Parts: sequence; C-alpha cells; structure tokens
Amino acid sequence: MRSLQNLLRRSVTNDSARYAYRWLFGRAQRLQKTSHSRRSKSLFGIFRSLINQYHCQVPIDYLCGTTMFFNRLFIVNQHVLIPRRDSESLIYHAQELSSQQNIKSKARI
Repeated sequence: MRSLQNLLRRSVTNDSARYAYRWLFGRAQRLQKTSHSRRSKSLFGIFRSLINQYHCQVPIDYLCGTTMFFNRLFIVNQHVLIPRRDSESLIYHAQELSSQQNIKSKARI
C-alpha cells in the first residue's frame, strides 16, 4: 500500500488526474474481486495497468467498460464508439422538434 501512495503522490499533479486515479483504483479493486483465476494479478498490478492505459490516452469509459447516455447505461469497448454529450443535446432537440411538428399536424386535422 505504501508504494501505491508514493505512486499517487509523484504522478498526480492536477485535480482531474487525482479524480481519475481514485476512480481507477476503485475499478482495480472491483476487477481484483471478480478475478477468478488462480494467477490473478495483485491490486497494485491491476491499478498500474489501468494507469498505463490511461496515460496512453485510452478513454476512461473504455477502462470502465460502461458509459451513461441519455440516463441509460451502455456497455462500451474498443470496438464501440463512445456516445458523447453533444449527441445527447442533438437528440433532445430533434425530439422537441419532432413533437412540435406532431402537434402542428394534429391541429390541421
């Protein structure tokens, strides 16, 4: 645990990285608990692997395996595009426009 604390002190320089590291540590704990193989990695090894991927610009949603989109949980991996917040607003405005047009067409009948 001491080497983990040293790693966090040395490499975390801003708040967003500190938050990401905390999240990655929680993810490493969950991955270690769900590992059923005899040769499972140590918690520190899993955490270090996640940090290396994070620093290689792998999106945190891929490291998590899930992402939220329109208040729904989606499973993502490297073969799937991650839905973006801009897409949520685009869909929201399209739904509003569609509902307004439905109201106008019902008023004509």
